[in-house]
Amino acid sequence: MSKVALAGAGALCYHSAINHEENAMAELLIRNLSPKTVTRLKKSAKQHGRSLQAHLKLLLEEATPFTMVEAAAATRSWHQRLKGRNFEDSATLLREDRSR
Repeated sequence: MSKVALAGAGALCYHSAINHEENAMAELLIRNLSPKTVTRLKKSAKQHGRSLQAHLKLLLEEATPFTMVEAAAATRSWHQRLKGRNFEDSATLLREDRSR
């Protein structure tokens, strides 16, 4: 399970305690967040209908979507899926749409 802790004011500091067992989840502690930042994060979580932990987890996952290896694998996968298909020039399609 992932745990995220937020603490008081001052400089931002990261501490990660990672269990190196296969499929283990990391815990992340972010120290010295300003109270204003914590308040904004809590408000944002509430507006999105999530717990603070779930909201922070999503924000971190969205900020780091792919490693280069993962991105290359995804690209290869899409190239394979689309192999042999012919696509029209999107600029032509846009011009036609705008002229309506």
